[in-house]
Amino acid sequence: MDAGGIYKMYRGLWKIEESFRILKTYLEARPVYLRKKESIYGHFLICYFALTLLRLLEVKEFKNSLSSQKIVDFIRDFTVTEDRDGSYINAATHSETYKKIKEFTGLAKLGNAYLKPKDIRSFLDAEL
Repeated sequence: MDAGGIYKMYRGLWKIEESFRILKTYLEARPVYLRKKESIYGHFLICYFALTLLRLLEVKEFKNSLSSQKIVDFIRDFTVTEDRDGSYINAATHSETYKKIKEFTGLAKLGNAYLKPKDIRSFLDAEL
């Protein structure tokens, strides 16, 4: 096998190992506190589905410019709370990841501190 083929094979192996690390670390696939076989299967199905979505975001949407770790951290840190008047307050902190996601998705109001219900609906209806 030539050097390029070896590199491609190693790169693929690294991605598989990284996927298992993501499952264990970020998606908390283990430990499993379930007893029924169907519940355990369901737990891992959800974990693998989340991993698939995360990889699709990383590779297809963000063109490998954001790592899975940064995407997961962004999702975990993105917090919006409802105010008394029906508006929403965005408590997420600005970061490079935040800026990149805002640019890639085209959601201009993603960075606004105060959001209206229609802004939240536009986030949920956005197509990536």
